[in-house]
Amino acid sequence: LGDAVSAVLCFRTVFASCPYIKLCVSERQARVGDNPSILTEVLPDIVWGALGFIWVCLAVVGEILLCKYLELGERGERAPLWPPAAVFAVLALM
Repeated sequence: LGDAVSAVLCFRTVFASCPYIKLCVSERQARVGDNPSILTEVLPDIVWGALGFIWVCLAVVGEILLCKYLELGERGERAPLWPPAAVFAVLALM
């Protein structure tokens, strides 16, 4: 449940500022009134939201692969550990 909520929030971050960006574009200004600038304050948040969404999706994939590995281990079947380890290594480097 926590992964799903995090993914939804990260995905929503990308589109939360669209009305303000449309207003700035229609006014042909980077900032409207006392609101934040779309180039220095809004755009970086959008980029970080998109990267966060990708990170959460990779974390979900890693968790699923680890659960599959553990389930096969309980049954006595051999399964490679490198797929979940590789995903978690990539996440650690991000």
